[in-house]
Amino acid sequence: EPAPGVEYGLIVMIQLAGCLLSVVLWVLQRVASQEKTSEYLEWIKDSGWWIVLAPFWPAMLYYSLVWQVQRAERSKEKME
Repeated sequence: EPAPGVEYGLIVMIQLAGCLLSVVLWVLQRVASQEKTSEYLEWIKDSGWWIVLAPFWPAMLYYSLVWQVQRAERSKEKME
């Protein structure tokens, strides 16, 4: 149930940014783990930093469902 006065769209966008950053860090770690890689990626090789942002995924799913309910309620109010 969406709380009144909370803009869940903004929350979903922030959670999505965390998810995208998690994917970027995972890709960088995979690239850095290759045999011939740049010395600039040495800092992320076998670091596992992407997992720190993993909680953004279930939070994004949950809040996107709440946002969907909020949008449905708003459209229902407009129709009445």
